[in-house]
Amino acid sequence: MRTLLISSPAGNIEAELAVVDSWYGTTFYPALCVLRILSHGAVLAVSDALRQSDGAICHSLELCDVTEPQLVPMRLGDAVQRDLRLRRRGCKSDSETLDLCLRVSDISVYFTLSGRGFEQGIGQNFMSFAQPCRLLSKSGETPSVAFVGTGMTAACWYSERALHFVLFRRPGELPENRFKVPGCAVPLEIADAAHAACILYTKLPFMPDLSVEPQYGSAVRSSFKSAFSMILEHFGDADEEDDFVVLRGNPGEFAVVARRCGESWTVAGIAGHALTLTVRFEELWWRLPTNLRALRWSASLRRDPVLNESAELVDETFNRLAPDVRIALEIKTNGGFMIKFKPDNDHCQTGGGC
Repeated sequence: MRTLLISSPAGNIEAELAVVDSWYGTTFYPALCVLRILSHGAVLAVSDALRQSDGAICHSLELCDVTEPQLVPMRLGDAVQRDLRLRRRGCKSDSETLDLCLRVSDISVYFTLSGRGFEQGIGQNFMSFAQPCRLLSKSGETPSVAFVGTGMTAACWYSERALHFVLFRRPGELPENRFKVPGCAVPLEIADAAHAACILYTKLPFMPDLSVEPQYGSAVRSSFKSAFSMILEHFGDADEEDDFVVLRGNPGEFAVVARRCGESWTVAGIAGHALTLTVRFEELWWRLPTNLRALRWSASLRRDPVLNESAELVDETFNRLAPDVRIALEIKTNGGFMIKFKPDNDHCQTGGGC
């Protein structure tokens, strides 16, 4: 895939344009045009997918023409300008092309885009970098992962001289080990729950090997270790479970995930600071195949102690729960919880009725 890097006159801002095969959400698109804005190596913004006016994503593109860089005066200083032409792959004429004018100054990136021959046409300036995305990974880490202002998470890395770029929606989707990133297999040293809630997005989905045992810092609680072990089991054997979903979360703060094996759901939560989280089982009940939707359930909890409870971990079980049950849990700093939902067979008739 072809990659083009344009630097501002003083090198403060860089625009990296690449035509890459990419996952957008859960759909694979060949040859998407991706634009990243960087400052001193840190990602400031990542473009959304190029779309036609009817919302269809433009793909199967190729760079067919790039002009030489030229210095142009702008109101807030000079900028480096390059004109690019993208063409529909396989189209030998200029009947299906996108023209991109890209100007990179030391404080901003300006561009215009026009198209011809596409079914619904392309407008101008439809990508916006007004709000920089939040960089999750540290400088130099592989892959580079950032939250994009459009509600997506972007991950990119280089392998065999090619740029790999993946977009997935936060926090309900993760790449689920579709992509093994060379250089990502580092020892799992978990300083605290906040650190774990970050590497859930930046490391675990991309690590080629999770057979190594994690090393925990002294701050984490036993409840956190139980919850995080369930998360690691998913990434260790992601092909064996029936379903896996991140229900809620914010990198560096907390995460609530759920994993289904057969007719049972296990929900785990971790938190970097004390907070109350509510698990709504109905969110998971609707994900079950129709024949597994029992009307009475049991829930086995492992949680942090509250009030005058002195035990380090509290285990308890509730029976005859309806599918719309909600369980509120108070999590301590660097703590967590785990709940296993199973059909309450002692109170259910065969066939899932109760």
